Amino acid sequence: MPKKKGLTYKDAGVDIDAAEEALKRSKVAIESTYQPHVLKGVGLFGGMVDFRMATRNIKDLALFHTMQGESFEAGEKDTHLSVTKNVIHQCLNHMFFPIMDVDSHGISFLDYIASSKLKPLTVSETIAEMAKICSTKEIPIIGGETAEMPGIYREGGMEIIGATTAIAPYHHEVGFDEDKRASIITYYLRDIFESYQNPVLVQSIDGVGTKTMLAVHYGTNVEDLVSHCVNDIAVQGAKPLFMMIYADTDVWRKDVKKQLQEGTEKAEAQAELKIVFSKPNPDVYQPNQIDLVGCITGVVEREKIIDGSRIEPGDRLIGLASSGPHTNGYSLIRKIIKLKKLRLDRHFDELGCTLGEAVREPHRSYLKQIQELIKGCDVKGFAHITGGGLVDNVPRIIPDGYTTLIDRSTWQVPKLFQLLQEWGNVHDMWRTFNMGIGLVAVVPEKEQKKALNLLECMDQTAYIIGTVQEREKKIVFTD
Repeated sequence: MPKKKGLTYKDAGVDIDAAEEALKRSKVAIESTYQPHVLKGVGLFGGMVDFRMATRNIKDLALFHTMQGESFEAGEKDTHLSVTKNVIHQCLNHMFFPIMDVDSHGISFLDYIASSKLKPLTVSETIAEMAKICSTKEIPIIGGETAEMPGIYREGGMEIIGATTAIAPYHHEVGFDEDKRASIITYYLRDIFESYQNPVLVQSIDGVGTKTMLAVHYGTNVEDLVSHCVNDIAVQGAKPLFMMIYADTDVWRKDVKKQLQEGTEKAEAQAELKIVFSKPNPDVYQPNQIDLVGCITGVVEREKIIDGSRIEPGDRLIGLASSGPHTNGYSLIRKIIKLKKLRLDRHFDELGCTLGEAVREPHRSYLKQIQELIKGCDVKGFAHITGGGLVDNVPRIIPDGYTTLIDRSTWQVPKLFQLLQEWGNVHDMWRTFNMGIGLVAVVPEKEQKKALNLLECMDQTAYIIGTVQEREKKIVFTD
C-alpha cells in the first residue's frame, strides 16, 4: 500500500530554510552597521542599544520613532534596491528635517521584508543596500523580519518597511506638522534616566502573518500583534514603552480601519500604541487582504538583561502553555482547511468549540508571567516560541557547547495540533507550530518548584519539559 503523502510548511508557501539562508547571507552586512552603543543586534528576540552611550549622556532628550514603507511589484531588475533607498530616505527625511540639531542623531533601524515568495538573494541584496545607507548615516540595523505570505501578496508582490528611532532635544516636537505627528511617536527620556542607572533600549519588529485571513474582527489581530511583540522584548527583561503598527492593504475600507483602531485602543494596556495606515496598493495585495507589522520599544536595566549567557548544564526548562497557534503556521492551517474542505463554523467536540474559534484564539501575552518569574526566581533565559517552533527558538538562547533535552511526554499536545497533524499528515509540525508551549523559561534545578508555584498562582499552566546538557547539538527531543 503506498505511503500517504504528507504536507510541510513549504507546501503551504512558507520556506523557513530560505529565510535562514537569507539571514546568513546578510549577517556581515548587518554587523557592519553596528555602532559602539549596540549591545546586541540580530539573533536574539530583540536588538539592544545602550541608552547613555546613544544619547551621549545628554539630558532633556526625547526619542522620535517612525515607520515608513513601500509596496511594489518586484518584476523589474533592481526594483527592490531603489525601493530600499526610498524607504530609508522616507524614514530619515520624515523625521530628521524637523529635528536637525547638533544633538540629534539616529540610534537604530529595523526592517521588515514581506513577499509572496521569499528569495534569499533578493532579501540579502535588499539588506546589503540598507546596510550601505545606514552605515553612511551611522545608524545601526539592530533587528529585522522576513515574511513569506502568498495568501496576502499577489505573485511578485513585495513590501519593504523601515522603523527608525532618533534622539533629539524634546523641544523639537513642535517642528512636526500634523501629518508627521500622525506617524511619529515622541517619548521623553527624563523619566527613564531618573528610574534607571544604566538603561538599555530593546526593540523588535514583526508581523501577524496570514492569521488576518481568518479574522472575523481585525481588532483581535492587533491584539495578536501587540502580544507577540511584547513577548519578544519581555523575554530579555524589558518593560514595554511604546509600539507603532504599520498597516497596508489593497483598498482601505472604513469598517476595517475602524476595527483596527478599536483593536489598538483595547491593546494599549500593554504599551503606548500608534497605528499608521499606508497608501493602499491593489497591484501588490490580494483582494481584501491586509498586512499588520509592529515595531516595539522597551527598556531594561543593563545589569538585569536576560540573554541566556548564564545558562549551564543541569538547568531546567519550564514550558508555559500557549493559547493555540498564536501567530504562526497559519498558511499551513489554511491549506489543510482547504484540502479537507473544513468549515470554520463546524463544532468539534474534541476542541469544545468551532474550528474557527480555536484557530482565532488570541496570541497570549506572557508579560505578567515573565515579570513575576523575574521577581521571584533566578531566571537565566526565556524563549518566545514563534515561527520555527521549539526546534528553532529554544537554541537561540542556549550557549555554544550545550544542548536542551526536551521530553515531549511531559505535556499533552493540545487537540487542535493533533487534529491538524491527522488532517494534513504534516511532516514538520514541531518546526511549524508551538505544539502547546508558547514560552520557555530556563531556571536552576533548585528553582524549578518555586517557578511552577508562582505560575500556578497566576493560573498559568506550566510543565518541566527538559534539561540543559553538555553537548554540541542545540536541541534533542525524547518521547
